[in-house]
Amino acid sequence: MRRRRKQTAEGKGASALKKAKPGESSTAQAGAPQSRYPPFSTSGKINDLQKWNEECHKISDMLEKDPDRIRYAAMEPKDSGTTNSVQSPGDKMMILRAARGVVHVSIMHDGERLPQCSGIIIRHWSETPACHHAIIVTCSEAVCIEGRKLDPLPKLSVGLSGKKTVLDAELLYLSDHYDIALLRISLDFPLELPSVGHGPEYGQEVFVLARDDDMSLGVRHGNVKWLEESNILGRDFYMFLSCDLPVGGNGGMVIDHSGKVRGMVVSWDPHPAVISISTIVKCDDMFRQFNRVARPILGLNVRTIAMLDVQLQEDLSDIDINSGYLIDKVQYDSDAENHGIKLGHVIISINGRDALTLPELEDYLLSIGLDYLRDNSMNDIKLIVCELRSGVRREVALPARFSDACQRLDAWAD
Repeated sequence: MRRRRKQTAEGKGASALKKAKPGESSTAQAGAPQSRYPPFSTSGKINDLQKWNEECHKISDMLEKDPDRIRYAAMEPKDSGTTNSVQSPGDKMMILRAARGVVHVSIMHDGERLPQCSGIIIRHWSETPACHHAIIVTCSEAVCIEGRKLDPLPKLSVGLSGKKTVLDAELLYLSDHYDIALLRISLDFPLELPSVGHGPEYGQEVFVLARDDDMSLGVRHGNVKWLEESNILGRDFYMFLSCDLPVGGNGGMVIDHSGKVRGMVVSWDPHPAVISISTIVKCDDMFRQFNRVARPILGLNVRTIAMLDVQLQEDLSDIDINSGYLIDKVQYDSDAENHGIKLGHVIISINGRDALTLPELEDYLLSIGLDYLRDNSMNDIKLIVCELRSGVRREVALPARFSDACQRLDAWAD
């Protein structure tokens, strides 16, 4: 009995399908996918085949203009480098969260668009529920050439992710020495700040995030190289990347595998350079409090002993030097030169502190500058210097002299 009832039900379904008139739909038809193209002509007549072919072309042309089809075509990856750099679902989720803090910075100067760059949201505050402000850090090359601010000042705008919002930006501060420019934007909605960590570490795996002119996200994956350079215009604090940069990479965000911001990238040859986020934050804090950034001038370019070749380290250990800074250059007529410090000498300690990495040393020098701004004190900077030939160590007290090599506008307000 059960078998007969099943067959009867199937028969009814088939009968209902047969009785459906052209243009009408049965329950079975509604659930089945419908072809948009006419059925292929089986008459064998050439005219019927031509009509069928023409109708198919018309339908194809209509489908090409379908908004859903256009949107689907636009979903093709734009940058194979980004695809290759971010593979795992976990990394993709982490990158998407961090990318909310990456913006595109547009620069128009004398009617021409300058090379595009990116920026990082580092701070925001609200005056009212409908009035918000944010500080963007980007590369100083956005507003200056060869260390000099462009005149007239470029028209700056910032493109935000997600909402695809473009806002006018105002330059507050720039420092050629630190390669940073601080911009301010005003908006009517709050922003989500990225998670900020401490400075990058040598050998660490990192991602570089940037935005192009279309505000599309570009990503690269690499390592912080075990490399120091002390002869790049006094920028001993540079760290370097093993990867190239995506389009708009200048001023882009450097993050670790947890999504924390570790630094800002600067286009440099042959390796992209990284400025520690801790250095950027110290500059921003100092400028916010005192409208300037003070840094002690040592008149020296150095490298850390720990980064030297292992054979050189062994030679230095023979004269009981296991850490410190090897002096690569002494500026002419500087206090250091006048105190007898020479190329090849080793600084064992600074103000009693053992050797730090060069980015950490830069942060320490900035902290001395902050103390100076707070109480206007100018204490000597005490160095323990070792002469390699004799192994003799002596203390040198360098007078504290501070640089304020920055440019700022009177528009700052907080």
